[in-house]
Amino acid sequence: METITEVDEMFAAEATDNVMETMSELAEQIALEDAAVKDLETEISEKKQQLDAAKEQLHNLMVQNNCANGHKFDNGLYLKPKVKTDVFKSKAVPDEQLFDWLRTNNLAEIIKPTVHWLTLSSTMKAEMERGRDLPEIFNVVNKRTVHFVGNGRAKFLAERQAIVNADSPAA
Repeated sequence: METITEVDEMFAAEATDNVMETMSELAEQIALEDAAVKDLETEISEKKQQLDAAKEQLHNLMVQNNCANGHKFDNGLYLKPKVKTDVFKSKAVPDEQLFDWLRTNNLAEIIKPTVHWLTLSSTMKAEMERGRDLPEIFNVVNKRTVHFVGNGRAKFLAERQAIVNADSPAA
């Protein structure tokens, strides 16, 4: 693990032109990969919506056409319509109200004490920043990364896209 002294020494030395060029190339790569990941996440989200819509449409058609118990199609696919039910606590209902209802209805055994991992993580980071040492029941993972500041990423990507568009033959 690096000590604060080693980190301070890293920043005390002047970066050479070669190092600055490497850092610039890495910054460009990060901007492009970050944009590509966001594009893929959007595409996945859209594909999931299309998939869900197709499943719902097929379900409705199967039920309307007396295939409620399933159907084997000529292409070999065999499907059965199904209604998947998920039940969630209404957002306006406090946990204690839900827990009281469960206890009153003999369902207390499903009540489990939990802490959402994001809440635990942010709380423990704040405790560490206050100087508290955490016991071994916690795994602390430090991931070295960078983040974009300001709108330089957006400008870089827009300029790069303009160059790509200028080089592409007109559609």
